[in-house]
Amino acid sequence: MLALVIAALVTAQAPTTAPATAPADPPEKTSAEKLVDARNMYVQSCAARAYGAYDDLCDNLKHQIGEYERTVAKEERAAKNRPATVQPVAAVKPQN
Repeated sequence: MLALVIAALVTAQAPTTAPATAPADPPEKTSAEKLVDARNMYVQSCAARAYGAYDDLCDNLKHQIGEYERTVAKEERAAKNRPATVQPVAAVKPQN
């Protein structure tokens, strides 16, 4: 009998909330954000050049910064050349 009372108390105290779901992945960073991150990493790790062991890492990071700069410049040029609004083309029906 005592076991039933204890079991009832434990069940009554058990939380009834649903299990927490995993947090969603953050949205992918834009090229401009990736460029800023890469530049910050370069300044923090490579600008001082106190360590020779990071030469390969710094060379790869410089290459990556160059790629991001080209991507950002390309996106900016495309944004300038893009019309403000795109009008849909109406379908032309032949007249009989």
